[in-house]
Amino acid sequence: MTTFTKPSMQKSSRDDAEQLNRAFKGLGCDAAVVVNILALRNASQRDSIQQEYETLFSDDLKKQLAHELHGHLKKAVLLWMKSPIERDVTTLRQALTGPIIDVKAATEIICTRTSSQIRQIKQVYSPTFGTRLEYDIGCHTSDDHKKVRSSLFLSVIVHYKIFIALIRAPSLNAGLENIVLDVCFVLIKFSSTIPSDQTAKYEEKAVHISFGSAVLLLAFIAITRYDGPEIDSVLVEDDAKAINKIGVKKSGMDESTFFQIFTERSSAHLIALASVYHKMFGKELRKTIKREASGNFKYALLTILQYAVDPTKHYATVLRKATKGLGTDDGTLIRILVTRAEIDLQKIEEEFLKKYKRPLPEVVHSETSGHYRAFLLSLLGSNKYQL
Repeated sequence: MTTFTKPSMQKSSRDDAEQLNRAFKGLGCDAAVVVNILALRNASQRDSIQQEYETLFSDDLKKQLAHELHGHLKKAVLLWMKSPIERDVTTLRQALTGPIIDVKAATEIICTRTSSQIRQIKQVYSPTFGTRLEYDIGCHTSDDHKKVRSSLFLSVIVHYKIFIALIRAPSLNAGLENIVLDVCFVLIKFSSTIPSDQTAKYEEKAVHISFGSAVLLLAFIAITRYDGPEIDSVLVEDDAKAINKIGVKKSGMDESTFFQIFTERSSAHLIALASVYHKMFGKELRKTIKREASGNFKYALLTILQYAVDPTKHYATVLRKATKGLGTDDGTLIRILVTRAEIDLQKIEEEFLKKYKRPLPEVVHSETSGHYRAFLLSLLGSNKYQL
């Protein structure tokens, strides 16, 4: 359920475009006007305003907003003006290639999208940035390792059938990471595009993104999953038993079991799996993942599971983590409020209040300021904060 509410007196898109243009005139930008117009227009209306603006002033509204606005407000408004797919593409690019690599942001987007949505993301990503999404997942950290790591992950993509066969091998005991790493290293060794001195650098494994999580993300965007409600109850029980075996092993975690289940199974299957696992073994699947996995690989598994079981609760938890403690994770706050405002933000608000005993608008108000605060609160439907 959306928090979005239309203003009582809806102006025409032409009037909105003219008012925005006036807000850009003179010294500085009248940000209050920008907030009071754009935060209260739905996607169709925003598109219409952009078209009218270009017709009237022969200029791109988004470019003008990028020029006139600053800071967190600029980031929030520009994201709001994009389509859902454009938002995902932009956020992924920033998360994977920005000054600070944000693996969690990339993971959250990839692991909460359907196979159909991921196909659309990939179709837009490549022509927009001139590179494949798969490339960026494994490439951009330090300059010293960029070239060799990009070749590594491209090799995984090119030899994907070998890769899938490897992770499904029943005799895989040493853990997914080391086995796949060895295979990819062989692929690189025989690649004429990588100088030997650079392949040697990779042996240090000085990578920012853990190999397990990066490969999981690559598989998640490559494998087409069934999105319907039907499940195979026998397969669900088999998966529950396979995961339980991990907990009784004494030789470390078998990543391949989690890997195959969480990249190939549908959301309906995972929901059933969590329930069956608890009934069969008296344990919570979420807690088993927390105990057995680690780092970004654990975060990816938990994201896939929690989103499948209860998207509303997942986003409420993410928002809580973004706003508690010292400092605010504004990137996450913006991303969730903007992307969910026209989908289910009201339900997320209700879950947030139920779980944390504090209204989400109150939390946002305390963690933000100025026009940035007013914009986010408007997305939350808190019109009393309108400037």
